[in-house]
Amino acid sequence: MIFRSSSSKGRKAADPFGLSRRQVVESLHSMHQLEARTDGENRIEGRKKRKLRSSRWGLRVLRMTAVVVSLASLTAFGNWVYKRAIFDNPDFQLKQVELAIPEGFLGTRVLEVAGVEQGMKMMSIDLEEMRDRLAAIPLVSRVEVSREFPDKLIIVIEEARPVAWLACPAKGIEPFSVESGWLIEEHGFLIRCETMNSRFSSLPVIKVRDVYVSDSGEMLDPKVVNAALELMNLSQVTLKGEGLEIVEVEAHNAYSMRARYSNRMEVVFGLKDPEQALKDLSVILARTRADGRLLATVNLRVRRNIPVTFYEPPVAKPVEMEEDGGAADEEKTSKKKVSKG
Repeated sequence: MIFRSSSSKGRKAADPFGLSRRQVVESLHSMHQLEARTDGENRIEGRKKRKLRSSRWGLRVLRMTAVVVSLASLTAFGNWVYKRAIFDNPDFQLKQVELAIPEGFLGTRVLEVAGVEQGMKMMSIDLEEMRDRLAAIPLVSRVEVSREFPDKLIIVIEEARPVAWLACPAKGIEPFSVESGWLIEEHGFLIRCETMNSRFSSLPVIKVRDVYVSDSGEMLDPKVVNAALELMNLSQVTLKGEGLEIVEVEAHNAYSMRARYSNRMEVVFGLKDPEQALKDLSVILARTRADGRLLATVNLRVRRNIPVTFYEPPVAKPVEMEEDGGAADEEKTSKKKVSKG
């Protein structure tokens, strides 16, 4: 059996909002229409935004294109102005060269190596390339090249300071030779000797048993040569008051060196702590000078009871003078000839 309740109280309990079925359906239909209208409006708004973004991007691209075109035009115009006003301008042509070079350097040779020609365009000069060519000249340690507009080129060359000759008979390297000589610069670099002068002829010699020298003057193992250079520098400072200079250093091995001084004294040094060894030599020289003796050899590799030898003064011997009989006989003969006449 089906029971239907006709009381309004029961309907209110089933529909708390008091809406009928028709009203609910109409409300749902209105909501659906509102959602559809909202979606449509959103789609339209999205299309508008996309069109606005596209137009903005196009405007930005147009602006960028205009900037690029303007820059290209300005660059082309600038190049044209540069070429007409500076590069091809006859006022910007080389007319004078200022040389600051060491004594003994030929200015004509410097200009030839640099590739400088009268009337060349100032802006066509490659300063870096010119600097490299000049730096390759022997005895050159530093090069500066600069332009001074409108028509002047400045070249400054500093000469390397050779301090010794390298000698290695086994490799045919001879000191004081233009053909096969290598000069040693103060920092240990080798320089090919192309000319000889009085300053080079008075330099000391570092003699080694074996060495490899490349065509550019690089030594494979410069350890021994550098040790000899250090010894000469320290000796010049420590023995400054003695008036002694090293004439030759024989560096034949990796543990000792033999130095020959200007007074013919020969001293053996170890490669370790040459400064202390020179101080010991200074003390020995002071003692022997007080005794009036001259050192011949000193072995400073020994730290205690240093072995030394002395030059013995020559012993004076009387010389007997004989009569010159031949001269007397010649005088007698001339007298006879005169009497016969």
